[in-house]
Amino acid sequence: MNYHYDPDSYTLTIALKDPIASGEVADSDEVAHGLVADFNKAGELIQFELRNLRPLVNGSESALRKAA
Repeated sequence: MNYHYDPDSYTLTIALKDPIASGEVADSDEVAHGLVADFNKAGELIQFELRNLRPLVNGSESALRKAA
């Protein structure tokens, strides 16, 4: 498992498989507002993204950058 925080878009990406090859994501589905699940060709969940975390970060952004 691997994760990456993008401070420009306030997006946290959590990859359940490491590494994810270029082109491996075959389908994406926004399963809830701001939560996108990415699937491979076999339909397996391989990563998900939490988007637009800015309202939730509130000063914790530096901790997310250090963790990523």
